[in-house]
Amino acid sequence: MNKKIIIIASVIIVFVIIIVTWLVYSLSTVSVSKSANSLENSSYIIENQKVTLVNGISEITIPGSAEKIITRYFGNAVTSDLNGDGRPDSAFILTQNTGGSGTFYYVVAALNTPNGYIG
Repeated sequence: MNKKIIIIASVIIVFVIIIVTWLVYSLSTVSVSKSANSLENSSYIIENQKVTLVNGISEITIPGSAEKIITRYFGNAVTSDLNGDGRPDSAFILTQNTGGSGTFYYVVAALNTPNGYIG
C-alpha cells in the first residue's frame, strides 16, 4: 500500500513540475522579441538615480574615481498589463556593478505608452 502511495505522489509531483515549467517558459517568452530593443534603450530609476540604457548597457563614471557604475539589461522579461491601460507592459531584471564587492540585481518595470516605454 505504501509503495502505491509513493508512486502516485511521484507522478503528481512530476506533473506539477511540468506544468510550472511550461507556465514559466510561456510567460517569459511573450512579446520579448518585439519589445527587447525598446526595453534596452530606456531610462530607469535605480537607487534614486536615473540610469539610461543604450543597447542594454549604461556606464557612468564615478566622479573623482576610475571606477564606473555599470548597469546591464539581464533579461527574463515578463509581459503583462501592469497599469491596467490595455497596453502590454514589461517587468524584467537589471544588474548593476558599482565597482565594489558584488553585482546587484533589480527588478524594474517598463510601462508601454504611446511615446514608447517609460521605466
